[in-house]
Amino acid sequence: MKSIICSILNGLGVDRLFRLLNKKKLLVVMYHGVSRTNYDPIWTQLPERIFSEHMEYLAASYKVVSLSRLISCIRQERPLPERAALITFDDGLRNNYSVAFPVLKKFSIPATIFLTADFIGTNKILWFDELFFLIQKAFEEGYSLKDIGFMKNASFDDKNMRDNYYLAVEEMKRMSENARNNSMNLIRTKVDIKTELLLEDFGILTQEQIVEMDRSGLVEFGLHTATHQILSTIPQDRWKTELKEPRAQLSAMIGKDTPGFCYPNGRPETDFNDSHVAYLKECGYSCAFTTESVLYPLEGDPFRIGRIPAGNDITSDIGFFRLSTSGAINSFKKIKKKMATLGLDNGKKI
Repeated sequence: MKSIICSILNGLGVDRLFRLLNKKKLLVVMYHGVSRTNYDPIWTQLPERIFSEHMEYLAASYKVVSLSRLISCIRQERPLPERAALITFDDGLRNNYSVAFPVLKKFSIPATIFLTADFIGTNKILWFDELFFLIQKAFEEGYSLKDIGFMKNASFDDKNMRDNYYLAVEEMKRMSENARNNSMNLIRTKVDIKTELLLEDFGILTQEQIVEMDRSGLVEFGLHTATHQILSTIPQDRWKTELKEPRAQLSAMIGKDTPGFCYPNGRPETDFNDSHVAYLKECGYSCAFTTESVLYPLEGDPFRIGRIPAGNDITSDIGFFRLSTSGAINSFKKIKKKMATLGLDNGKKI
């Protein structure tokens, strides 16, 4: 139904209207993985066909710019072209090279990949991706979440496996790294999966792949911390190893400065705060990206740049995508919120 409504609105020109109204704001799109395999319900893995459809649309409707151009404009207080867009990928998944990179080359679209530095070139996958496959295997073998160590009131059945996965992820996100590692190790004693079979899509880029993409002139790189730990859960004595040292290592790897940063989980004041921003500036970063779903005015805070998400759900439906990238969806939500404060909201979601 949402897809049909979006198509009708776009047919009426709503997306074009909001692109015009927001033409001086920067659109930043947030992707993660692009795969030839459907991993539903993993939100972060976008099917290749849909990603290609997005790139074709963005190439035709926006002026896609590089991160270095954005930073240059911020530093020199110069405007970007109207209807500017920036493409970003979080984590640095290996299929950014094998699947997304050829599509970017096809449409000559620049992009930025934010790397989880300690995983570069390893055979490890990020914990939340591994957790999905562990829970999927547990479901197949008849376990409950309680059986594998947490969430006493959850159970597996055909209807709630997806919900249980997302509940488990949210619970473990707030843990310290040590506590989460202990929980993951407990789950691994109950359920066994072969992570080496998942590296094509869920492994992190190798140094050779990073260097090749960098030398293409089409892809730039930034940091997403060393281990993908949410900043608000990291003790201050570890900020250097998570934020400062990885930047120096990546800059040495590709032979150029890497002044862009992306916050894991990325919710302002919840996942990071002013103290983290101050430390990023101290480390020499020039800008940082959040997961707040808003367009970015160039006069805004360069360490709180919002992004429009596109994942394996309604957010990647081309009709919805056209509306969200134009700023229309965010405007609709503001109107709905205002109606709620006036007692005019009927409770339906927009």
